[in-house]
Amino acid sequence: EVQIALDGNQLATFHTMHVSNPLLFLSAPVITSEGELEFELAPDTAGVSRVSFQLLADAGTGAAVDPTKETYNFTIVAAPVNSAPAFRLPWRAACVDGGSEC
Repeated sequence: EVQIALDGNQLATFHTMHVSNPLLFLSAPVITSEGELEFELAPDTAGVSRVSFQLLADAGTGAAVDPTKETYNFTIVAAPVNSAPAFRLPWRAACVDGGSEC
């Protein structure tokens, strides 16, 4: 949860309700105190995650508004990266057929 001070004494709180694919993230999606979406993808991963946030505002009263009224849903899509394959052969590689040339 992140609280943001609005006009006057009003506070707004963003609460993460659901992340459908948490393994997609090294750092889960959050709304920062500046109101920006922030997250970090896990390395070498691709996929889709649906994220839900609720916004609670106290209208300057100090008491949160019913959180079930406003839910914001969006989808984060991490596209696969076409990386060159990488591998190493053991230092003593041998041919399967036993010949001197492979």
